[in-house]
Amino acid sequence: MKKVNRIKKNFILCMLAFLVPLLLVMGLFQVHRFKVLQAEVDELDEKQYSVIDGNRRLVGEVSLLAGADRIEETAVEEYGMKESESEDIIRIKVGSK
Repeated sequence: MKKVNRIKKNFILCMLAFLVPLLLVMGLFQVHRFKVLQAEVDELDEKQYSVIDGNRRLVGEVSLLAGADRIEETAVEEYGMKESESEDIIRIKVGSK
């Protein structure tokens, strides 16, 4: 009986001796995976802030270009357009009303 108990005890000690390094290796693997994922998240954050900044800049440019003064200036300078006189405007009614 003592021999069986000693064998069981030795087996448990061997298993513990095997599990400790195994758990350490698994912990290192988890740390490595975390570091890789953290680097990926940081890279995506930088890209997101870059895209947000670019969008903010584009919205500002659109606001400038969509202003009435800017449209009028472009129409006059680039396309040679001018404001119509009221006698040059013709109104057409369509329908039976």
